[in-house]
Amino acid sequence: MNKSKNLDHISTENKEIARRVIDLCEIVAKTRSIQCTDFYNPFEVKELSSLINTYDTISFSLIGNEDSESKAILIYPDYMNEVNAADFVSLIRIDKKDYDIAHKDVLGSLLSLGIKREKVGDIIINDEAIYFYIRNEILDYVLLNLEKIKKYGVDLEVIDLETPLARAIDYEEKLVTCASARLDLVLANVYNLSRSDAKNAIEAGLVKINYKVTYKISETLDVGDLVSMRRRGRFIVGDYLGLSKKDKLKLVIKIVK
Repeated sequence: MNKSKNLDHISTENKEIARRVIDLCEIVAKTRSIQCTDFYNPFEVKELSSLINTYDTISFSLIGNEDSESKAILIYPDYMNEVNAADFVSLIRIDKKDYDIAHKDVLGSLLSLGIKREKVGDIIINDEAIYFYIRNEILDYVLLNLEKIKKYGVDLEVIDLETPLARAIDYEEKLVTCASARLDLVLANVYNLSRSDAKNAIEAGLVKINYKVTYKISETLDVGDLVSMRRRGRFIVGDYLGLSKKDKLKLVIKIVK
């Protein structure tokens, strides 16, 4: 298998994880075993899926809810009709009670245990409970060591991986006015940056649109686009509200909490 040829259509930022997936595919092809990737975002999953499809004797399936923001990929020989995703990934439930816990609190507590981000999938919080997906290779460690989130003591329960969960996005709305919907202008207004700082962040590869790194400062944002900036956070472009009295574009921005 020519790894360089298989990576031609993979974006620069995804080449490293693509090489890992090629290694897994080669293990499956040689040993007829089942392998599982870590958790990847929709853009990464799209590129990795196209890569796996270049293998004639291998099939794959995705682990996670239908609208999951991150999914793991289960890779196996194409003659296997049934594979058990629960052998590789677990879904954890924590009773939320009246705890004031946000997504960042759960993720921060997990990462503080020395866990790599890609070992943790979606974190979903509703009025009743906190849920998160993790790779089974760290399951026992997490069950043993995750005792608190913020100041709250927590009890972890492994539940059915197929439990249907709706992923609600908690956000705060902000109205911004810009000369246009150019990425650098919107980014500067949302995070109170200078235009040059926004430009530098984009050119440094710190900004993604819909999970894909962009280096284009003049890219125009559309309604519904998800923009993330490393160390700053994420926001969704809401509605266009027309022009201000000074002929500037009015945008509703949904800042993800």
